[in-house]
Amino acid sequence: MLDLNHPRARYVFDAARIETEIRMLLLQWQRAGTPPADLIECTSKSIDALHELNALHFDDDKKITRTLESLHAAINALDCAGSWSAFLALAERPGDNFGTWAI
Repeated sequence: MLDLNHPRARYVFDAARIETEIRMLLLQWQRAGTPPADLIECTSKSIDALHELNALHFDDDKKITRTLESLHAAINALDCAGSWSAFLALAERPGDNFGTWAI
């Protein structure tokens, strides 16, 4: 469970909001069987925002950076299964991420 009194709690919620944007695009891709036309552009903007959040509020954590780069690479390769795997590592389980799984 997320400690709401932790100084980074606000930024964990910011990360969760951005992750939700990525999740919605991945769901569209999964349902349609083909990537949405704006998938690369929109996810790149969202991932850039997460990189900025990492730099500003998570001490530019190299492990978070690797997780974000893995997601970005899978999306750019148009690898739907790989994108989901990388996204789940980012948002749904403990690990090298922002901790949004604890919300």
